[in-house]
Amino acid sequence: MTNTNGPTAVPSLLGTDADGTIASYTLISVPQAAQGVLSIPCPPTPTGATCTGGFADLTPAVLAANPAGIVLTPTQAAGMRFDPAPNFAGNVEFAYTTIDNSGASKSAGAVYTIPVTSLPPVANAVVAPAMPQTNGPTTIPGLIAADADGTIASYQIESLPLTSQGVLSVPCPPTLTGATCTGGFQDLTAAVLANYITGGIPLTPTQMAGMRFDPAPGYQEKLFSITMQQITVA
Repeated sequence: MTNTNGPTAVPSLLGTDADGTIASYTLISVPQAAQGVLSIPCPPTPTGATCTGGFADLTPAVLAANPAGIVLTPTQAAGMRFDPAPNFAGNVEFAYTTIDNSGASKSAGAVYTIPVTSLPPVANAVVAPAMPQTNGPTTIPGLIAADADGTIASYQIESLPLTSQGVLSVPCPPTLTGATCTGGFQDLTAAVLANYITGGIPLTPTQMAGMRFDPAPGYQEKLFSITMQQITVA
């Protein structure tokens, strides 16, 4: 599930008993608050929990109020929901044991995993205003991008204008590997790009907002590609 899902039904806890049936499940851990909230149908309502809208949240505080574990009926185990935290991405894990109809319990807990992913950022095409070939270094518009579940933390330039077309530059510091910071700007050349074979040249939003292009005399247009990276907890 993505971290923008809201409360989402998840598969039931599982257990088998060779000589009987599973009577209940016991949660011996729950997701951390920074990961999200696991909830179950109610009633019955575990000690320390509150039944609201037919569901009870199983928080670390509820687990603390049930030192032997939070006991769930098979119906509750089959009706679990998980509400991921908006900025979390990664695997959410909690453990549980099973109790059969004779009261016997599995000594070791099984691990339940919920993979949570984040939505990738979306970039919009940007076209800079036309400029004379003789302009010299000219500020060009920054990129327009959005991220549904976070903020744009950095950008990556995947290709650059050819030398015969002109030179793209960005503010410095920070100074990129292979670049030279002169007069508060650094040129993004093929030699600089060669140091960032995987992913492209990383730029901060401030650097991206301060891009300049110095057109080469005789050249009329150029396109180059950029992608974005978002903030991640995975």
